[in-house]
Amino acid sequence: MNPTFTNSNRTDSTYSEKPMYHFEQSFDEDFTPILEAVKSWSGGEQKLRLGTYNSISAVHQDMHDLVELRGTEGLEASMQLAEYLAVSEGSLDYARPDGRMFTDGPPDPFVTDREQELASLNYTYDIVPHSGGTFELQSQKTWEMDGKPKIESIALGEYDTISDANREQGILLSIRAVDGLETEMNIVEKIAIENGSLAANREDPRLFRQGPADPFKTRIQRELALEPTVQPVAMQPEPELQQEPQPIIAVSIDMDM
Repeated sequence: MNPTFTNSNRTDSTYSEKPMYHFEQSFDEDFTPILEAVKSWSGGEQKLRLGTYNSISAVHQDMHDLVELRGTEGLEASMQLAEYLAVSEGSLDYARPDGRMFTDGPPDPFVTDREQELASLNYTYDIVPHSGGTFELQSQKTWEMDGKPKIESIALGEYDTISDANREQGILLSIRAVDGLETEMNIVEKIAIENGSLAANREDPRLFRQGPADPFKTRIQRELALEPTVQPVAMQPEPELQQEPQPIIAVSIDMDM
């Protein structure tokens, strides 16, 4: 059984209508062309930025590709391409524990690539007997790729008896039930570092290096996210004339179900 990755506050079970989707070309605050995917329903809408462009023609090209794909291969294929663009833009986290594109409104009638990844992803443990009579507890990540099962293991320690290994496994699984997967995997990370199977100052901050992106952050990943980034300040000449603000123009193409 796959673990629950998030306690999402989704209320889409209260909706009976089908949402509508379209792509919209607009401008951000500094009049840079942007492309957005828009989900709308009677109670509201949710927008997701797909890209920031140097020209309107570039926006139209991606919009054309998305609409054409919708017409030839259906909504799901079009939304999966939109998902790829949003991940590339940085407006959608490729490692998000909630695999949906849109988290508001009625349920979406399509499955994202991330949802498919999470459906096959699982975190388990195995106890491996050694020739010397000891037992090794391993933390394992399993997933599917091209219809074939894949696995990556991290050694957590050796125990004199299988009951000792089982006891440690039970403790770790109980942490997930109470505090969630990320807390459990952070403790796995700590144990692996203490036992020398994982370096504390490793260049790759992830716990597992293979397969789909993990729906949790390691301690090192969180520490790196807290480090301030210093951006160089470019001196800009003062403009001679201050231009009047221009109205924002939005262009959209409907994609009704």
